[in-house]
Amino acid sequence: MRDPLHHSDVVELPTEDVADAATERGRQDQDQGHGAEVAVGDAHGDRPGVLDRSIHMPINRTTHRPSATAESTAQNAVTATTSASDWGLLLIRLSFGLLMAGHGSQKLFGIFGGQGLTETGKGFAALGYQPGKLFALIGGLSEFLGGLGLAFGLLTPLAAAALIGVMINAMATVTGAHGLWETDGGVEYNVCIAVVALAVAAIGPGRLAVDRFFRWGTGGWPEAAVALGLGGIAAAISLSL
Repeated sequence: MRDPLHHSDVVELPTEDVADAATERGRQDQDQGHGAEVAVGDAHGDRPGVLDRSIHMPINRTTHRPSATAESTAQNAVTATTSASDWGLLLIRLSFGLLMAGHGSQKLFGIFGGQGLTETGKGFAALGYQPGKLFALIGGLSEFLGGLGLAFGLLTPLAAAALIGVMINAMATVTGAHGLWETDGGVEYNVCIAVVALAVAAIGPGRLAVDRFFRWGTGGWPEAAVALGLGGIAAAISLSL
């Protein structure tokens, strides 16, 4: 006679029904995020086809994340668009850069009401720069090329260094003795040009610039250090001669 207690604890199922039940229960549990119960023999292995509710199989849950390529493409799509800050930087660069290039053209070519290289050289000689014409050429080229570089966002740290060096020289030899304000012949104008050039080098010229394709196009502390360091060194060398 079958043990009533033993008979009440387990349910005998045909093997095919057990497999179907386990498959269906596994699907239901997977949808609900639980383990799937499977049909196995009893603890002694002598009763196949018995549904044992004590054993569960974990469901492997896979979290679908976008691939690295998809993330990179999305990021590039966002950064490829220009922003208001890019246009603002372009406005600053064009304004200061083209004005500085025009200022250098006055010295080099005598246009825009300038005196030209020969007369400018005499003025440099009177300030103690010898030979005056050579230093006028250096100063004019620094303003002209540095201004164009800043305007186009090309080699921005070097362009900024050229403008900073010229402004330091101007403050040391001409405007520094007259105080701060331009109305008194002071350093106001020179400080503004030097600070703007240094700030553009530090921030970067923006996406509307040639330098966007190069590593230094995003700006940073190294770029600012190059601009200030080279400009200061160039100014110190010219002042010591």
